[in-house]
Amino acid sequence: MLSQIRDIITREGVNDIITPNFYKFIEQVNERLLQSVDRNIPLGLTNGKIGLTIYLFIIGRETGNESYINLAEGYLDEIYSDLKQKSSRISNNELVELALGIHYLVANKYASGNIDVVLAEFDNIIFKNLTFSTNQEINPFSLFEPFELMLSLYYFYNRLRHFNGDSDLDYFYKELIIKIVNHIHLELSDDLQAEPFLFSINYLLPSFVFVLSKLLSLNFYNYRLMKIVEELSDIILSTLPILHSHRLFLLWSMSHLREEFFPKNWQSHMHILRENIDINMILKAELKDKDVFIADGASGVYFLLTDLARNLSVNRIEFDSNDFFEKIIFSEIWDSFTNIELSNFNYRICITNGFPSLIITLGHIVKMHQIKN
Repeated sequence: MLSQIRDIITREGVNDIITPNFYKFIEQVNERLLQSVDRNIPLGLTNGKIGLTIYLFIIGRETGNESYINLAEGYLDEIYSDLKQKSSRISNNELVELALGIHYLVANKYASGNIDVVLAEFDNIIFKNLTFSTNQEINPFSLFEPFELMLSLYYFYNRLRHFNGDSDLDYFYKELIIKIVNHIHLELSDDLQAEPFLFSINYLLPSFVFVLSKLLSLNFYNYRLMKIVEELSDIILSTLPILHSHRLFLLWSMSHLREEFFPKNWQSHMHILRENIDINMILKAELKDKDVFIADGASGVYFLLTDLARNLSVNRIEFDSNDFFEKIIFSEIWDSFTNIELSNFNYRICITNGFPSLIITLGHIVKMHQIKN
């Protein structure tokens, strides 16, 4: 049934897609996904239960299907129950992902509650994890992977953006942010300059630029943050990534910095990046047939392009969303979806690197075409 509906959608194309067929396709994919869910999967955002919960809330709201929302609410209850039992065994990275997921649900009114109250315990544990080491000679930040620190920074940015609580806590957040930023800048400069061999949203340089731009938008310690941006600028201005997809990622990250904060020659380097990005090269050479997910494939590139179009008027890149629709729908990844044993299926329920990311991307493309037409 799933393959038949996919064939119909493939024949129609996104311009002539019949919405009921697309909704049937979503239902078939979700039925298969939900059959495979192991209740003991991690709790995190990228590969766990909070990511699946967010997906079900999004798809439930977009399709008007209350059964998805009811399932999502059930998973959210499970998460709170699991937290009480497993809190001491959850890694800091999983805790940050979980807190980001809950923050997203409350901020977007999928769940209710006072965000400061809901996340207070998360804040305390994350803060302790990042600042405490049993060996006082070891910088506690060095115990974490660079991208984990980046994710923590993004979490604290979101907390400060909506924070209405204790002013002392506000001060501690800001001090911790500056210390982490300094650590990444001073201790991890080699890591920042290392480009992954394949497209990945874990590429550290654009990730760091993006997080810095978000922190600057909060208008605290801007002098100290701008000094770091200016010093980092030497690396950025000498960087033209090998992969066109990474050039796009770097351009996207730079576009999030407000123009009044642009260091010298920043705008001209954005123009160089823009002129050296070929979308066909990305889709046909850099991304292989099964490279279609958000974390490392066509879906991630699509969302970088759509967000870039909102941020820029001069350096925006023209692209045809049909190309991305076809890249995803024609991918052989769907063959593994229908044939894979359910017992081996858990790694494909991820919201960034699994089939939910494909449904979110295809749904966004269809929605944009409906708005235009």
